[in-house]
Amino acid sequence: MLRIYLGERDVTAGQDPWAAMAARASLCRARAALGQGDQAAARQHLTAALELAGLDSDTQQEVRGIMEQCK
Repeated sequence: MLRIYLGERDVTAGQDPWAAMAARASLCRARAALGQGDQAAARQHLTAALELAGLDSDTQQEVRGIMEQCK
């Protein structure tokens, strides 16, 4: 059923929509924390998002881009 909504997984090509969806909530929390100026909380949420992102290269890249804003 997940394939209908999220598409096929191809982790060898860096496409894992299931992992991307799993990481999305942590990414949203990280952006909210950044918006409130709480960089420590943002980093914690980004660490969780990176773990959940698995082998999805787009999500990994998004997490790393937001991490740059926390420095």
